[in-house]
Order: sequence, then structure tokens, then C-alpha cells
Amino acid sequence: MNKPFVSIVVPAYNAQRTIDLTLQALADQSYQGPKEVIVVDDGSSDSTPERIKAFRHASYIYQENQGPAAARNRGFQASKGEIVFFTDADCIPERAWIEKCLSGFTDETIGVVCGSYGIANPGSLLARCIHAEILYRHRYHMPNFPKSFGSYNFCLRRKVFEAAGGFNPSYRNASGEDNDLSYKILKLGSKIFFARDTIVDHFFP
Repeated sequence: MNKPFVSIVVPAYNAQRTIDLTLQALADQSYQGPKEVIVVDDGSSDSTPERIKAFRHASYIYQENQGPAAARNRGFQASKGEIVFFTDADCIPERAWIEKCLSGFTDETIGVVCGSYGIANPGSLLARCIHAEILYRHRYHMPNFPKSFGSYNFCLRRKVFEAAGGFNPSYRNASGEDNDLSYKILKLGSKIFFARDTIVDHFFP
């Protein structure tokens, strides 16, 4: 069976401290099908552009600062994948991330597959506390088919993103743009599946 072409979109803004780890993790994915990585620089003023361009497997797109919702939309517009993945520039996807996410599309009613958090900075006590609270919610209270997903770790069918109209760019900061998209997708009749063993490590501030 042919493996689907997948696109991975990463919005980045002043991400020089973490973007290398994100892109290396995407380069090291175990997925053997066709894929592309698109990083949208949302007007960074640090060394983020140079660090992205150093990774030959990633396509670089620059835009004036408009926020992560607009950056994700811009990356989607440039993508070609049948399934489009999203993660953030302070996240490190596990090596089997793509395969685990794809395995969640068990039928056509599932439009989105989302996953959970690991922790990339366990040396921070506050980060460990934040992560412990998230793990508790995800392990014991998150249903298999939630009403929303987080933009740090999800993928969806291209046609679903298009039908929902993408992220609302009026969200200039990382706030509720992922919930907004979730609700629009549910209104289309598509389901969101929570693949709880699908992990991206995150640098908790």
C-alpha cells in the first residue's frame, strides 16, 4: 500500500534556542514515505532564519510578524501533503511521530489525530510541575474523541483543513486559535481522535 505524502508545518518566532532540536527530530523521523518540512518564520529578529536555512531538508518561508495562526495558514498554503502535520518550534517530536499519528486515521470519519506532551526541559522544577498536571489530565480525563486539540501536536486531512477555512488569523498570539479550528472541524462532522501515546517533547516556559 502506498504511503501518503505528508507535510509538516512549523511556525517559528525568535526560536533560536530550540529550532535546531525541532528540525533535527523531523529530519530523523522513521517514516519511509514521501514528506516535506515547511518552516514559516513569523518575522524573527534573532538567528532563527539562519538556523532554519542550515537544514537542507526544510523549506524556509518568511512573513512579517502576524502571529502563529497566520504562519500556520501560510505553511499550509505552501504544502502539498495529503495529510498535514503541525508542531511548534519549541517541540521535539518522537522518532515514530508520523507513523503513530497516521495510524489514528482508522476510518474516514476521523479528520484530525492529535497527541500529547513529553518534557524537553526536566531540569526545571516549574516545567516538571506543569508537565505533571498535563499528564494527569491526558491520562485520566482526556476522552478518545475530544472536542478540541492543541496546535503543538496534530495532523489532519488536507480536505478537512480546507473545508474548515484554516486557522483564524485574528488570533495574533498563541491563545485560542487551535480551539477555534477544532470547533469548526467538529461542525463539519469530522471527529478528532486523541492518540495518547503520540508524543512531542516540549520546552515548558
